[in-house]
Amino acid sequence: LSPNSFSELLRYLDPTLLVGPMIEIHKDISPAYATVLGLPNPKAGPYHGVCTMFLFQVRSILFQRHQVSPLSQSDLKYLLKCARVTGKEELAQEIWQTLCRGGNGIRPDVECYNHFLAVKCWAGKAHPWKRSIMRVERQSFRYAPHGWTTKRSAPGGIKSVVSGIFREMIRDGLVGDEETFCHMMVAFAREGDMDGVASIIQRIWGVDVDALVSNQPEQPPKPYNSDSPFYPSDQLLFTIAHTYGINNAIPTALKLIDYFSRHYLVSIDFNTWGELLQWTYVLTREKKVLPSPEIEHEDSPIVPRLPAEAVSRIWQTMTSHPYNVEPTIEMYDKLIMNLIFRQRYGDAQIRMQEGHALYMKIVRELTRYSEHIKSTHIAGDKSSLHASKCRELELLQLTVRRKRQYIRKWVRKLIAHGNHMNEDSRWVGEGLPTILREWKAFLPHRVKVPLHTGHLKMWTGDVNENRYRAWER
Repeated sequence: LSPNSFSELLRYLDPTLLVGPMIEIHKDISPAYATVLGLPNPKAGPYHGVCTMFLFQVRSILFQRHQVSPLSQSDLKYLLKCARVTGKEELAQEIWQTLCRGGNGIRPDVECYNHFLAVKCWAGKAHPWKRSIMRVERQSFRYAPHGWTTKRSAPGGIKSVVSGIFREMIRDGLVGDEETFCHMMVAFAREGDMDGVASIIQRIWGVDVDALVSNQPEQPPKPYNSDSPFYPSDQLLFTIAHTYGINNAIPTALKLIDYFSRHYLVSIDFNTWGELLQWTYVLTREKKVLPSPEIEHEDSPIVPRLPAEAVSRIWQTMTSHPYNVEPTIEMYDKLIMNLIFRQRYGDAQIRMQEGHALYMKIVRELTRYSEHIKSTHIAGDKSSLHASKCRELELLQLTVRRKRQYIRKWVRKLIAHGNHMNEDSRWVGEGLPTILREWKAFLPHRVKVPLHTGHLKMWTGDVNENRYRAWER
């Protein structure tokens, strides 16, 4: 094969399509829920196994190709993209050293640098022990938290590493694009350097963040043609939501996103709303800040909190005209947990019904797809097409099981919080029986109800019923 033909064939092995769906599902499964769902250890489970197998096969193909013909720049980009999608920082570093600096004449372009920067900024984002500690609460880490190298402000931290890569890029005569500076913003934000983030926004797009936040008269941003590499896209809006969200500045994020959306006519996409909702929810919850030996001084910065109603406000905005976002069950989880926390039990149950309708839609999709496979399967069929269908079926089954756990959590939390109203006879006489009747299929195995004279324990028997229902399928 010619170099162009080989590179074109590689494009059909797109990691986003081959392992992306499994990564998206497993990003939402914590070690605790992995145990509930009966999945293997997260470190050795199917997600990591699939990624490892995929990368092994890709590297084997490219190794064999390298024996007969030098790898091209396009092949390098593909390898870096694989490392980026799977979050394998060690692989990206190896590729960068051996191919970019190996004396074979290949020089990285802007896209190569962006893939490498993305790996540095987002490595570990799907790791079950790392993805939940992105929030910046202490801004002077001397050492990175255990297992997370992208939150250290000393030399060797993410800001230092990414800045060094950017300087290499400049020495190579490349100027970067919107994605490049989005990665720079993420690196600065992970260490709490929001002045650096604001400086990038000012330098590239001409937006004075401080003036915008202080409600000074708006100034127009730098004019860019729509085909300019610096013209903002939904990636910039998501980056703003993430960087200001992890630094406890959701109001600033909202103002910046609205400003860029209006002036550059960029629509606010689904992922940006999800990020805003996620960090708004986090900032409305109480959290104890424990002393840590990793900080250089005793005084920790005060983490500002948002009013509990902020989640409902974000929800109302994103689901109304002109945005009309269709929420996912993950989004409903944030809203419902917030409503239960605020003791808005009636509103919570309304949203639970909406979330349950979404769940049933996925269940019906699973049923149709399962029946389709059964009706079209031929005994002894071992074709790649049938194997692909079986993998999709397994992903759908895992998706349904995970969504079901959300509803079970809502019911469990609703009962637990409602039990605090044991002085109200309507809860024991009307509220609790209604919940037990309407959510019978999602009840915990045992329900404990406090009474004036003691406690009432009930075994619901839902485990056996659920097993029977699964067997019927």
